Amino acid sequence: MRQESSFDPRAQSGAQAMGLTQIVPATARNIAGRVGDDNFALRDLFKPSVSVQFGAFFLGELLGQFRGQVFPALAAYDAGGGNVSSWIRRYGDDPDLLVEQIPFAETQMYLRIVYDNYWHYRRLYTN
Repeated sequence: MRQESSFDPRAQSGAQAMGLTQIVPATARNIAGRVGDDNFALRDLFKPSVSVQFGAFFLGELLGQFRGQVFPALAAYDAGGGNVSSWIRRYGDDPDLLVEQIPFAETQMYLRIVYDNYWHYRRLYTN
């Protein structure tokens, strides 16, 4: 949430990603169906409780897709799972090497910041 929205629950990107966790409409609708939220409306993504629930669900799905590997899951949160799977097939899954090969400058920067923060938070909360 820090990187996605700077903790602004009303954040909205040029790609129409919305809320604290910056979920795009198509993904939000898919998640709403999977969590059984029959009354979901896109404006609900501006509600912190919905945004956090959907963002956590989405990240959990990505972690499952990438067998618990944090780096590709984070990359997929930003650039999509299909792109990341393609990059891994082409360049391998070493995070230090992969980040240098990603053809999207925005995703490269995102990963550098988020992965660095991941390790800081992990150090803070696992000891």
